[in-house]
Amino acid sequence: MELVRTYDKEREVDKMNEDALIWSPLTLIANKYKTDKGTTTHPGHSYTETYYKLFKDMQNEPIRLLEIGVGKGYSLRMWDEFFPNAHIIGMDIKCKNYAYLNKVNLFRGDQGNLVDLAQLIVLYEGDFDIIIDDGSHLPNDHKISFEFLKHYLVSGGLYIIEDLSWEGSTETRRRLAKDPDWYLCHFGKLGVYKKP
Repeated sequence: MELVRTYDKEREVDKMNEDALIWSPLTLIANKYKTDKGTTTHPGHSYTETYYKLFKDMQNEPIRLLEIGVGKGYSLRMWDEFFPNAHIIGMDIKCKNYAYLNKVNLFRGDQGNLVDLAQLIVLYEGDFDIIIDDGSHLPNDHKISFEFLKHYLVSGGLYIIEDLSWEGSTETRRRLAKDPDWYLCHFGKLGVYKKP
């Protein structure tokens, strides 16, 4: 007996409608572009549910967003669609050329290098409404980039560190265990800092 896989267009439409009732519009965009910030691509962090609550009121504003650590560029596509009037900048140590990102600026740099961070600010002038750190996941890099870039957030701007519970190398876990108060002092348990 041969197993035949069929395509059920009605079921797919039902699933899409069901998802639209469950997930925020930002999560649906994230899932469309297959970023792990959504719910369907491994490991499916579901950050977009929190992000939607934080960002929905500024969705159509001309904000400035910096994302550190862009990987394959999937989340940049998500931000570009969600924030149609935003100036979006992606920074990565291994920045590639994403031809499909015409409204997004890319900067190659190391978040743990103050010279690279200073060059980023000279080139793009700061005044960020949102900075998302999805870069190296190393505690020392978190500290360096946050301590430098927090001065370039607008009043009320948000600095978010993703994957604080990331199970990285033994060295990373050891360093995080040595200084958990730094994270709690600045970010609380959610990884979100709001500039006064």
